Amino acid sequence: REKYRQHIFNEMKNKFDHLDLKSLVLYWDSKFLPDITGKYKVDRFPIIVTAPNVEQLLGVPQLDSGTEHDISTAIYDTLEEWSLLEKIKAFEFDITASNSGRLNGACHLLEIKFNHDILYLACRHHMHEIVLQGVFTEVKLVTSSGPNIQIFKNFQKEWKI
Repeated sequence: REKYRQHIFNEMKNKFDHLDLKSLVLYWDSKFLPDITGKYKVDRFPIIVTAPNVEQLLGVPQLDSGTEHDISTAIYDTLEEWSLLEKIKAFEFDITASNSGRLNGACHLLEIKFNHDILYLACRHHMHEIVLQGVFTEVKLVTSSGPNIQIFKNFQKEWKI
């Protein structure tokens, strides 16, 4: 099984290398997912690069902790494995402190390691959450510190897409 997976990985990597892309946008996000046994949740970290008409999942490493250093190291090591360090021109990320911290955020730490300027593309979804949280708090409609805001759950249930 391991040999087969390694073979598939090498084929995917070779195909991607032959695209000869010059500029890529790097995306990452932390997700708590069930481990292989299904009993526990572990912090998994999908790392994706995109370019026009191209999207490639590079890896989904498991993090021991969600610290800025662990995040930036996992991303850097994955990009190094794929030989993409020089091609990354922008980061797309959620706006948690571990990513966007001015001095110790993963973005800042990565930019230092890359030794070139990077365009930061904070995820709009999360930007809107901050704006809406401010509105809801100001009008005293609802406050929440978690992701399960009832009015949004109602919208989600009733909205026909």
